[in-house]
Amino acid sequence: MSDELSPSITAVRWLESGRDVLIRCDDGFQGSALLRQVAGVAEAQGFVTRQLDLDDMGNGTAGATPRAAQRPGRAERDIDVPRPGGRAVVLVEDLSEFSPGAVEQLSRTLRRGHALLVATTALDLVRHGDPHLGRLVASRGPAEIRVPAMGYSEMMAHVEERLGGPVEARLVSSLLAQSAGLPSVAAAVLDAGRVADVIRLEDGVWSLTGDVSAIPLDPVAHLLCARLSASDVSGLVALSVMGPASPSELSDLIPPEALERLVRRHRVIAHGRPPHTVMSVSPPALAAALRSRAVESDTEGLDLGAGAAGDRIGGPPDLLGLLLSPDAEHRGEFRRRALEIMTMVQDVSHRQEVEARDRWRRSRSVEDAVDYLGILLQRPTRELAREVFSSTREHGDAGLTERFRLLQVRWIKWLGEDTPEWEDFAAQNQDDDGPIERVNAIVRAVLASAPTPQGDADLASVIPLSAAAEEPTRSLGYVLEATALHESGRFDLALRLSDPALRPEWVLGDMCTFLDGVYHKVLLALGRVHESFSASRERLAQALDDLDQTGIRVYAVGLAQSLVAMGMNEAAGSLVFAVLRLGPAGPVGSGFYQHLLILAAAHTMNDESAGASRLLAEELERLPVTHLRTVDAPREMARAHLSRLDARDEEADDLIWSEGERLAREGRLHNALVVWSQLSAIPSPRQIEAIRAVADVRPAPLMARIVAVQEALAGGDLAAVTDAARDAPLSVSPPLAAAVLDFVDGERRKRGEAPLGERERADLVGEDLSQWLATLTHHRRTTVLSGREKEIVRLVAEGRSNQEVATLLGVSRRTIENHVHRSLKKLRLAGRDDFRSVQL
Repeated sequence: MSDELSPSITAVRWLESGRDVLIRCDDGFQGSALLRQVAGVAEAQGFVTRQLDLDDMGNGTAGATPRAAQRPGRAERDIDVPRPGGRAVVLVEDLSEFSPGAVEQLSRTLRRGHALLVATTALDLVRHGDPHLGRLVASRGPAEIRVPAMGYSEMMAHVEERLGGPVEARLVSSLLAQSAGLPSVAAAVLDAGRVADVIRLEDGVWSLTGDVSAIPLDPVAHLLCARLSASDVSGLVALSVMGPASPSELSDLIPPEALERLVRRHRVIAHGRPPHTVMSVSPPALAAALRSRAVESDTEGLDLGAGAAGDRIGGPPDLLGLLLSPDAEHRGEFRRRALEIMTMVQDVSHRQEVEARDRWRRSRSVEDAVDYLGILLQRPTRELAREVFSSTREHGDAGLTERFRLLQVRWIKWLGEDTPEWEDFAAQNQDDDGPIERVNAIVRAVLASAPTPQGDADLASVIPLSAAAEEPTRSLGYVLEATALHESGRFDLALRLSDPALRPEWVLGDMCTFLDGVYHKVLLALGRVHESFSASRERLAQALDDLDQTGIRVYAVGLAQSLVAMGMNEAAGSLVFAVLRLGPAGPVGSGFYQHLLILAAAHTMNDESAGASRLLAEELERLPVTHLRTVDAPREMARAHLSRLDARDEEADDLIWSEGERLAREGRLHNALVVWSQLSAIPSPRQIEAIRAVADVRPAPLMARIVAVQEALAGGDLAAVTDAARDAPLSVSPPLAAAVLDFVDGERRKRGEAPLGERERADLVGEDLSQWLATLTHHRRTTVLSGREKEIVRLVAEGRSNQEVATLLGVSRRTIENHVHRSLKKLRLAGRDDFRSVQL
């Protein structure tokens, strides 16, 4: 029986088959709420339910928790349970807290009442519970339901329901990151954020309007520590202050048996293989709450050591192998372990940020400011960054000063032009183009230059890298040059600049990471998909091993794009949403965060999560365009995506065509082809001429096969279209794949043949993509038609003429003709006879 259904429905199905049920879930899921849901569904099916808590049991718990200590001692007594012919159900929250006496009393109650049991627990009661619990489970043989942490779509729905209105994507991402997908933790953070006025309603949308670190998180600590002993809570406080640490480093602070208890309850997570295992508090909101609590108390006498935050640790054994496995259980294990790693990454980043902030506040030096900003600007921040830029003392080192100013410009551009910071900076620097403008000259030179008589091989010698004299700006200029070469289609030169084996030693560390991202994109453009896959997989594994937040974002984009090009869309989606759990990016890495949003929005464009897709695209549309261009026309692509969600395909194609023309005029010829590949309509002769002209100037193996499909569609030859489609990586262009399937079905109908079957569609465009398109088609059919349009489609599908439908509905024939025409366009159907295949 599938756990993909809601836990309450799955539980009642087991009850109907006569089985007890154990619901395995974290404390952050509010077991009482889950049990109320089960009771509601069960009672609707004729069960009579009774929820028992520890006050109903005579001798309370095993006495390990503060909650147990508060229970009054009471004589054992039998619990009355209604006996409606074997349809009684006893509901118990957190069975792991029951003492031997309480378990015996529960067993007796179940036997005498002939009742079934539904219980929640955070523990594996057979492996980690006390013997009396193991005996109960063994004797009853319950079915087990695991409740996984919420994903992006579930968190969005949870937040919208709680707030009673639409929410912005940045708020959802931040809550997902802070709560590790636990709904009650997210609710506590949400409520505290509203009280602190960091989360509020703006223009009809609930938004994150301040820094997440400003939200008081005491409610999270109360929620997740209520069932822990005082010594266990003290151990968590020590670990939260210390940051990720090895078991040996924790041995003097937390007894081994206490550490084991905390791991079993998921309040501490372990990462890596012995002897490199490190432990961290989970979820991040709890770690932050306990750190705040520690600051308010006296912790000076506690030797917390240096922790493991700065150390390289042994990564999880073949985590990415689980992602790529065809086994559904392995992919589920990937999601669980990836969640733990992202939690650990946030903990490491927080510790590094706190240590760097303390160093800077003591010195106020440019050197310490640069170190602090390099960490701080990986996440959205305003007040803290403003403090650094306004309070740092000047320094005589020109290189450090240049790097500091470069970070300031990146932050200001990330905030946007309509902010006071932008206006103040512009007023103070009227006579100086600044480092960003100097390196932008490099980009303009690349895009404006024509190939030399000797070919592009000599172009690198004329790019003015010397214009950026200081090393930080020179490194950025080098990245922008490689990016511009890729965007303009000069792949050989882009490869020479971005190849790790040929890279100059003076390129700074974070710029090397961005260059790796360019390198993976160039390999893809050259059709070297498996090389890009191998390189990005290796780098991502290393970033996960090092808990490197920026590296994880950059290399996840490369690997996800490679997986899409290989037709492994499901694996790409799982990876993208795992990395989005890191939360939104700040000025550092924002381009790759935008690309993750593009991939996630496309992946969720179906009937089950179209709301999340819309939210992601709207967030992408609002994000500022940064100086480091790593995303192909993000805003226009987001607008086109939103138009497609509303079945406005013509509008989407117009946006895409116009954006491609703009990119071609700027000299970003490869980007123009990439954007045009997302057209859903068969290109016109004028469009094909423009596409071919760009493709001839900058041939790229991957895009050449896509262009061949577009040319075949424009030519109208069925054999040419099917041959080109089978040779092309259509998974990188779902709208084009849909156009191919529509064209082939139309041609087959003209010949009196049946439309493509499921297997034939999969053979033509790939199995993953075929299934995804089928889901999208169902979504469009059930959501984009109005009620009147659905009614007319049903009547036309019955074989009625327009006049007959008009007479039945009491409207003019012209009105029916207009509805039929619009419905055909929305559903991408060739003629009214196709309505017969539509299931509304």
